[in-house]
Amino acid sequence: MSGYTALILGAGASLNYGLPLGSQLVEKICQLLPSPQFPYMGNDTNLLHNLLAGDSDSVLAWRKVCNKEMVHAMAEFRHRLIESSPKSIDEFLSREFGDANPTFRLIGKLSIAQVIAMCERTSTIES
Repeated sequence: MSGYTALILGAGASLNYGLPLGSQLVEKICQLLPSPQFPYMGNDTNLLHNLLAGDSDSVLAWRKVCNKEMVHAMAEFRHRLIESSPKSIDEFLSREFGDANPTFRLIGKLSIAQVIAMCERTSTIES
């Protein structure tokens, strides 16, 4: 044994530092993505217009995939996410799609990364 200690923390360990729980992550992803009725219009909680601003890794990834078809796919993803009421985004992705829809899997992964990055900017976690 090397004398190192490993801590195993639960998913809620970062909640007090401003990072979302699973259900909150789903809510934030729904706010992030466009609605099917107005895929190109933002509202006071829709953050789609911010996706293409900045230079973080997740923003650069969004820039590579954002086109008209992808915006409509993001709106459909949001609609299905709201309709299914999952406890977590992981549950939604595995239950609804598995490997059958690579576009939705990509939207899910990029959405998770974007929401976490946004939360980290306002987090109380010290670096």
